[in-house]
Amino acid sequence: MKTFIGLIALSATTSAAVGFYTEDIFNALALYTPLALISIVVKDTLDDRKIRKQLLEEK
Repeated sequence: MKTFIGLIALSATTSAAVGFYTEDIFNALALYTPLALISIVVKDTLDDRKIRKQLLEEK
């Protein structure tokens, strides 16, 4: 989970840096928002699998 939080933070930082450099924050957001969303989905999927695995081990 720490890895994906790091990826999301890195994506936001990169987006801001590209936006500042190019003076067009909208292009930067269009480039890096999908990466952040994919990271969130992958993190949630892995968390769900972990919870399911824990529930199966308890039974």
